[in-house]
Amino acid sequence: MKKIKWTLTLVMLSMLWVLPAWAASDLLVEAVTVNVVPSGKMASAFMVITNQGASDDRLVSCSVKEAPTARCEVHNVEEGKMFPVEGVDIEAGKTLLLKKGSYHLMVMDIAEPLSEKATVVLNFSKAGAIETPAVVKTAEAAMGGMMKSGH
Repeated sequence: MKKIKWTLTLVMLSMLWVLPAWAASDLLVEAVTVNVVPSGKMASAFMVITNQGASDDRLVSCSVKEAPTARCEVHNVEEGKMFPVEGVDIEAGKTLLLKKGSYHLMVMDIAEPLSEKATVVLNFSKAGAIETPAVVKTAEAAMGGMMKSGH
């Protein structure tokens, strides 16, 4: 019984450590997916970020916890050309959609294959670092298994 109480106490204390960072942010991050290319060395990440606050913020960098040596950059696409950007603004009360053909994240030089889930760390100029769970999809999964069936 003492062991259970001790474990519950540790869990509660760890929640107190995490809650202030989460509660202080006015940013809501949803629908995070990481799409890995067939080589497994590179991936793109898409998501929805809503700024529920009264002031603008800026996504300035990113990382993936399960790929600590990989580079993660914010990219944009204009006139069919992809290029890195130093960040992207998220206006107060607005939603930013990171998607294919527009702003998105690129994860490069992935050393080890990612599993089905990953943790994306988004770094904002005001909100700081926000960790968010992501679903990892391989090229095969993204195509609905068509690669296995020979299509």
